[in-house]
Amino acid sequence: MPDADAKIKGQIGENEQLQESCTLAPSLGSSSGSNGSSAPKLPIELILDKAQEVIAVFQDGKHKYANQGAEELHGYSIEELYDKPVKDLVYPDDYPDVLENSRKRLQGDVIKYPHRIIAKNGEIKWVESFGVSILWEGRPANLCFITDITAQVKAEHDLREKSIALEQTNTALEVLLKHREKDLNEVEEKIVNNVKELILPYVEKMKARPLPFDTASYVEIIERHAREIISPFLMKMQARCSHMTPREIQIAALVKDGKTTKDISDILGLSHETVHVYRKRIRKKLQLKHKNENLRSHLLSLE
Repeated sequence: MPDADAKIKGQIGENEQLQESCTLAPSLGSSSGSNGSSAPKLPIELILDKAQEVIAVFQDGKHKYANQGAEELHGYSIEELYDKPVKDLVYPDDYPDVLENSRKRLQGDVIKYPHRIIAKNGEIKWVESFGVSILWEGRPANLCFITDITAQVKAEHDLREKSIALEQTNTALEVLLKHREKDLNEVEEKIVNNVKELILPYVEKMKARPLPFDTASYVEIIERHAREIISPFLMKMQARCSHMTPREIQIAALVKDGKTTKDISDILGLSHETVHVYRKRIRKKLQLKHKNENLRSHLLSLE
């Protein structure tokens, strides 16, 4: 029965082909090889097409096999990829590295590296290629697993740009702060010189003349406060107690000078009760409200 024998032999041949599909290079080469034929896909090809990564075999600068993911990555059909040299797919500046790494793989190195490709629509994409050397139809070839890392590279680039912008902003702020500090120092120096040259000499002349008691007291206060302007006290008070009002700072300065509530009342023309209220506010703002610490002693410690 020659017909029956032929059918049996044909079935055996199909089973042997299915078994061979478990060996990567021979099976893939026999079904969808580099000639772009549309032979039915073998089971291993169906599995590889479902892989998330692009899986491809390269030999002699061209695709010998590419799974479905390669179409999505490049935008070319499988048949177009088989016909297109790899050099035309790789970003020109990166091609020398791709060529060198391909050579190293064929020598047995296992290499993973990033590079750029140019898709069919002209989009430049970043990919990471991991590959090893295999035998394809009896000759050395590169088996590569390729991942699209465009989004990751873009995110890293954006992060670097933001980091650079932040560093530049910080540098600009440091420069501004230095200029501001320099300007403040110049203003302080100018104030000190003006007080010494334009105020204190006239105060000394007034003190040299006989004055009524009240006038002499005011002159003394003017001199004291003029000297305080050029002393660290008011600067420290304003720095530590920026929430204090000018009147509170004025009364604090008088308390520091040893003036009593009555003295302050007479000098500023305020009632004793008002001065007492100010003193309580000052203690509160200096966080002395519930402490058994003398206000004048504390103010003197700020000098």
